[in-house]
Amino acid sequence: PNVGKSALVSRISTAKPRVAVYPFTTQEISVGTFEKRYIRYQVIDTPGLLDRELSKRNPMELRAVLALRHLADVIVFIFDPTETCGYLLPQQEHLLETIRSEFAKVPIIEVENKSDLLKTRSDRPRISAETGAGVQKLVDGIVELLKAQQPL
Repeated sequence: PNVGKSALVSRISTAKPRVAVYPFTTQEISVGTFEKRYIRYQVIDTPGLLDRELSKRNPMELRAVLALRHLADVIVFIFDPTETCGYLLPQQEHLLETIRSEFAKVPIIEVENKSDLLKTRSDRPRISAETGAGVQKLVDGIVELLKAQQPL
């Protein structure tokens, strides 16, 4: 929650999810598209997931899990290295490991958001959904990964 998923989806697609500075703004699935070289790509914004067992997730989180399970060809996992989202990096990394195990067959792209607020030394790509810095490179990487998955 509150890492900038909706801001990113709004910036790269036709979806216009509600964006606010507090957690759990996104309470429903938002769907948008973008087009690149005459191919249309679907982008889905889900409510944030907390790092807990599936049986303890609320209905909003379960909708997010279902969307990922049935619709995802790629998952973009967004980190907030500023930790202004309310979760420390080790907690965010543990959630990533949970997502990796739950969606083992889906490629995951890791990215750090809020690069306009904090520069880090990690190897992850950095973006700012707020300013747009690094976003086009991320989108290009997503498209390349999706193309690589296509059967010839």
